[in-house]
Amino acid sequence: MQYRTLGRSDVRVSAVAMGCWAIVGDFTSGPQDEKDALAAVDAALDAGINFFDTAEMYGDGCSEEILGRAQRRTGPRQRRRRRAGACPRRARRAHPRDRPPEAPLRGRPGHVAAGRAAHSLTHANTLIGARVMTGEPDRRGKPPAHRAVKAVVHLKDARGLPWADQVVTVRQTRHKFLFGCNIFLLDTQDPSDAQRAYQERFAALLNYATLPFYWGAYEKEPDRTDENRLREMAGWCREHHIVCKGHPLCWHAVPPGWHAGRPLEEMHARQMDRIEREVAGFRGLIDAWDVVNEAVIMPRFTLAPNHLTPLVNSLGVVPVVREAFARARRANPQARLLLNDYDHTAAYEHLIEQCLEAGVEIDAIGIQSHMHHGYAGNDVVRAVCERFARFGKPLHWTEASLISGEVRPDNDYHTRLEGWASTAEGEARQAEEAAGFYATLYAHPAVEAITWWDFRDGCWLGAPAGLLREDMSPKPAYERLMKLIKGDWWFAEKTLKSDRAGALSFSGPPGDYELTTAGGTARLVHDGGGAYELPVA
Repeated sequence: MQYRTLGRSDVRVSAVAMGCWAIVGDFTSGPQDEKDALAAVDAALDAGINFFDTAEMYGDGCSEEILGRAQRRTGPRQRRRRRAGACPRRARRAHPRDRPPEAPLRGRPGHVAAGRAAHSLTHANTLIGARVMTGEPDRRGKPPAHRAVKAVVHLKDARGLPWADQVVTVRQTRHKFLFGCNIFLLDTQDPSDAQRAYQERFAALLNYATLPFYWGAYEKEPDRTDENRLREMAGWCREHHIVCKGHPLCWHAVPPGWHAGRPLEEMHARQMDRIEREVAGFRGLIDAWDVVNEAVIMPRFTLAPNHLTPLVNSLGVVPVVREAFARARRANPQARLLLNDYDHTAAYEHLIEQCLEAGVEIDAIGIQSHMHHGYAGNDVVRAVCERFARFGKPLHWTEASLISGEVRPDNDYHTRLEGWASTAEGEARQAEEAAGFYATLYAHPAVEAITWWDFRDGCWLGAPAGLLREDMSPKPAYERLMKLIKGDWWFAEKTLKSDRAGALSFSGPPGDYELTTAGGTARLVHDGGGAYELPVA
């Protein structure tokens, strides 16, 4: 067995890891015999593997229990190599690459003797099989250098001539980087104080909103849609200079209830027509879409009857994804189209590779990050960015959740839990983790959007994952992100003076700016291009 150093750590791991989802019996792999599972782990250990991919949701901890029993069955030499929290020690062998290190197993808090276990970022995936230290939060004050881009502005007077020696006030009005959240609770017809607070606090902090297009809720009866309500929501966003994204166009988990009993050919046609109808119908209001959601598990999904699982098993995942993107592109050639998934394993990377090879025009890669079982840590987040940045596509972290309450062991990411309360201690932790999470993502040049999930507590799963409490009051995480987004990462208003050639320069994050002179105010879209001509009088 060959061994490699894990990232920039001193941990040595086997070049081959063992995935431990299949050793538990569930809907993905069918029933499994425990004796066979233990034998598989024993065989991996005998082969020199010390790197195991495990997550809490793999059989609700069953995979970790099997690994623990396998350790107890193994001799002292193997146990020493895998003792949690131990420092790497290398056996004396001829070739350094063949020296088995001590490497900790990844598990739930309490299963690891030292350090903090990094949980998976999502409910069905682990990023790496070894324990990962969360590390200290990244620097959160000064923005990364690549986010502060120099702009050179050449002022022109009414005759189009350089306007020299003019005093100009430069003020930022909007980020180009997309700081977002789903806006599912927006109700433009609700005059209540709570709704007003929801709207005001959303618009004050964010410039990106995800709108709900779950087919089962959007079209409860064939050809009778919720279009008017979604138009009102999108219109409100446009009035407040908030970019909209529709989510999702193609997803197996919320199919229309009326699909049952209809021929697969009919549902195939309706699915693709639905994509084109929404993208074309909302063109200009909504120009960004999660086209296909969670395609990795789509062929194996059995939690609810749907039309897409049999469709992709009949035609193949990539052909269905390709057709969905082609129909969306035809409906709006300028739309920003995303492939979105919670799976961060090599399976998602492989799917992206296959889609790109098949000519699928993916504009951005969506990465979900529900962390109801604890923050994975800045190093893990950064590692995910590095892995998916290799495709040369912008990264959108599309569904980010960090809770401000207790970790619920009964959370299976499917069932709504009642009485899941936010706590003062949890809110302080959520704020600290959110700041590190956002700083890490904002520092990575491939990331162009972060979407929080949800804006208010008590929504999906009943979790205290909001930036607002249920009474719409802001939590510390909201205030912390406000300080970053509209403070540390915002261009501080400045008064400058143009030179003899009418030029002035400043460095700030790409976005929208206002330049005010004695002759009036002009708007500048600073897209990172560097040089601009701007008539201001």
